[in-house]
Amino acid sequence: MKPVRTLVVLIDDEKMKLLENHGVGKGLQPLEEAEFSRKEAEALEYSDQPGRSFESVGAMRHAMSPEKSVEEQQRDRWLREAMAHLSKRWQKGNFDRLVIAAPPKVLGLVRELLDRPLKEALYAEVAKDLVNVPERELPERFADVAAF
Repeated sequence: MKPVRTLVVLIDDEKMKLLENHGVGKGLQPLEEAEFSRKEAEALEYSDQPGRSFESVGAMRHAMSPEKSVEEQQRDRWLREAMAHLSKRWQKGNFDRLVIAAPPKVLGLVRELLDRPLKEALYAEVAKDLVNVPERELPERFADVAAF
């Protein structure tokens, strides 16, 4: 019987690790890491002033409160780039299922950014930040959702 190949994604606000599993008892092998670059983000231009809008009647103008802070905008951009990279990696690999671990807030954003093939392959989600957990400890952290 062919072993089930699982792509495991550990992601947070600044880092993403991709690992793979080739069946029960085989553990997790690292594939690659990607890290958010603050220098690149600082080079992007974000407005430091709130936008302005006109009154619906008359010529008065009002400042608008920003919907997202600069940090949130940078995080959202990082996650969009990370999910685009993940999608390409998924297409290249012969994986059968996907497991994602991320802090709860990031997991919600990642869920929204997954494309259709990744959503269909999603086997389990773990709402914990496991990016900095040593690789030898990871299989026990996933014991509730998958056997590695």
